[in-house]
Amino acid sequence: MAVINTNIYLLTTDGELRAATAPTDATFNLMHDTTESYEKHAFMYATSDGTTTRLITKPEGINEPLYVISFPDNTVTDIASVEYTTIREGYGVYLDAAEIVDSYEKSADNLLVATLENGMYEIDIAGGDTSTETEAYTL
Repeated sequence: MAVINTNIYLLTTDGELRAATAPTDATFNLMHDTTESYEKHAFMYATSDGTTTRLITKPEGINEPLYVISFPDNTVTDIASVEYTTIREGYGVYLDAAEIVDSYEKSADNLLVATLENGMYEIDIAGGDTSTETEAYTL
C-alpha cells in the first residue's frame, strides 16, 4: 500500500493495481493489471515529482527485476496512460537477483533496502539513479 496526496494505491497478490481517494471512495478502482504475481507485503515504494506518480515494485521471485508503474498524479481510475516498465539498470542493477524484505527511507527517494540473503543496498532514485553494492552504504 502507498499513499500519495489523498490517494491510496494497493497492489494485489495477483498484480492488480487498485486505487481510491481517501476518505471519499468506498471501493478501490482497478487502474491496471500488471499480470505479475506479488507476495504479501511485497516491496513497493511510491514517489511523485509533482506531475507523475511512480510505484517502484518487486514481484514474487528472486530473479525478477524491479518494475515501475507510472501514471499522472492524482489518478485513481483505469487509464490508458499507465506505464509498466522493468528496471535492471541504475538503482535496480543489483536488486533483480535479490528478495527484498524491507526498506528504510533515509531521505526522499533515497532508501536502504534489506534483502533476504544478499545484504543491504542503498538506492538513490532521484539523485542520480544509482545503487551501491551490497553493504557499501553510508548512514
